[in-house]
Amino acid sequence: MAGGPGPLLIGWTLIAGAWALGTAVRGRRAYAARAAEQLTERAVTEERLHIARELHDIVAHSLGIIAVKAAVANHVVATRPEELPDALRVIETTSRSALTEMRHLLGILRSKRTARARRSPRPPSPDGLSRLAERAELAGLRVHLDIRGADPLPETMGLTVYRDPAG
Repeated sequence: MAGGPGPLLIGWTLIAGAWALGTAVRGRRAYAARAAEQLTERAVTEERLHIARELHDIVAHSLGIIAVKAAVANHVVATRPEELPDALRVIETTSRSALTEMRHLLGILRSKRTARARRSPRPPSPDGLSRLAERAELAGLRVHLDIRGADPLPETMGLTVYRDPAG
């Protein structure tokens, strides 16, 4: 042999090094792909839970108001029929509003957009409590709302403040 075992040994070392480097890069890419897939799955799950909570709020609050007003309408139909149109108007308004909000959320589910900010409805927060109180008053409930120290809250704490703790 002209150069002895040195060049052959160097060649095999370079081949083994390239193979080890390629294996490491392939493993790293596979790990990154798995991590991205898990992150995507977690985001999808969180989004589904978020939308499920939104639907629950819409249905629970709206049906609660509708049930109260329907009971009032049933109670006053014989004794105070002049109150019946108001009860029916609240039932109609609340049910239409709930249907509109539900259509909006279902549209989000059907949407192909990927940006969370575009897909997600604005989560309920203490800012929405006054609107919720107004809807409850429309149902004939007496509401006293006193909000202190709610600015600014993290999103999850704002959701907790807004949501019914019994729901």
